[in-house]
This record gives sequence, structure tokens and C-alpha cells, in this order.
Amino acid sequence: YIKNKDIPEADPVSFFHKALIQAGTEANEHEILHLLEQAHHKFGVEKLIQDIVVPFLHEVGQLWCEKAWGEYQEAISSQTVRDFLSHIRRHFFVPDDAPLALGSCLPGERHEIPMQILLIQCMLRGYRTLMLGPSPAPTAIQSAIALKKPAIVLLTGSTEIAYNEFAQSVHTLEKLAQVHEHISFFIGGAGTEQFYEQFQLKALKLARTIEDILPPANL
Repeated sequence: YIKNKDIPEADPVSFFHKALIQAGTEANEHEILHLLEQAHHKFGVEKLIQDIVVPFLHEVGQLWCEKAWGEYQEAISSQTVRDFLSHIRRHFFVPDDAPLALGSCLPGERHEIPMQILLIQCMLRGYRTLMLGPSPAPTAIQSAIALKKPAIVLLTGSTEIAYNEFAQSVHTLEKLAQVHEHISFFIGGAGTEQFYEQFQLKALKLARTIEDILPPANL
């Protein structure tokens, strides 16, 4: 159990990086969660995401690709981060009359952590958020738009699956965005950047960072 006094003031970010990797190596979800809670308390949400969560996830992916970690270590680490981010988003107060950001993975895409992070960034900028989750049907996205009337719709595709195996769904969502001209649609992720020009997407605007969606001048 790590107490606040055990966190070195000189370089707390490096401390959390090393401690999280150690906890992930041991597949210790309770320690990962505790470390994330400590970092949240110390840094606040935005710095937690930028300086702790994102670098940790990159390191997790690298360790898995290099086969230094097994699938269970990667899965436990990623799932604990996902659950922690979901908890933050669900318990952060935003006024009921705030504009809504609707987020979803593309059909076929199951990597939901990038969307969790993006929705938290929207939340910090005054938006209510709603997430449909991994790999929804296009009809689920369409129904949610009709029911919830979001101001912005955010879609993400981190892998090639959404564009190779569910290509028709991407075209369907492009047409959906064309119909709802009063709603801003954005799409991002590593897979999206690879296929964006090939799919000739226009109504689904490419976004690489939160600034592409909500420019600083509009905050």
C-alpha cells in the first residue's frame, strides 16, 4: 500500500510510471487501481491522463508487442485503466443542460480506451458525455442520435478491422453524418488515419487530438 508520503516530490511522474509497470508485470489489478487513484488525487484529471495514463498504455502496448508481457498482463492492465476512466467519467459533475458528446467505437472496433479518454477531455470542457461502447451496430448509433440529440458525435477506429471487415458500416455512418448537418461528426484512431483518404470521408471529419474537435479558442 503506497501512501502519499512515499511518493517522491522530486519526480512523482517517473515514480508512478515505474510503479504502474511493476504492478502490471505482477498482474496486480488492485495495486494498479490504487496507483491510479493516488495519481488522480495528486495531479487532477487532465494531468493524470496526459502524463500518467497515456504513457502507461503506450508502455503496456510496447511490452506486449515485444512479448515481454503475456496477454493476461496486458489485459489486466488495460481493463483496470478502462474501468478507472469509466468511473471518473460517470462521477464527474456536468450540468444537465450542457451539450452532449456522444462517443462510440466503430462497428468491429473493440478498443474503447481511446474513446474513454476523449470523452473525459470533452467533459473537462463542459460537455455531458455518453458512450455506446465497443463494436456497436450502425443502427445503435443512429438510434442514439435520434433519442439523445448530441451536439457532437465522436467515432474511433484504432485497428484495421473496422475498415476491412466492416467497411459498409463506415460508409453507412458517413451517410448518417451527411443527413445530420447540424451535428458535428468526428472520427479518429490509428486505423482511421490509415484508411481515411481511401474511404473518401468528408462528413466524418478526421480528428487526431481534442483540439481538432474543440479548438482552444472555443473553450
